[in-house]
Amino acid sequence: MLMDAASISGLGRALVQSEHLLVQDAESIQRQAQASNISFVEQLVLSKKLTPLAIAKFASGMFGLPCLSLMLQTVHVNI
Repeated sequence: MLMDAASISGLGRALVQSEHLLVQDAESIQRQAQASNISFVEQLVLSKKLTPLAIAKFASGMFGLPCLSLMLQTVHVNI
């Protein structure tokens, strides 16, 4: 697994190292994100290589970020 670490985001490198993403896919997604002027995560979601939930769960476990699904929340509005 040879990759130019400088060309892939931290999340991309972590996904490759954990075998959630192929290095070729990570490099391609990074190039597309830069060309479209969007984040790696946005392009990753658009590529449909991983679901938003899978990305959130991975980032939560790998980087210690909180994982919260707003779809699970019930909102009560009192008018």
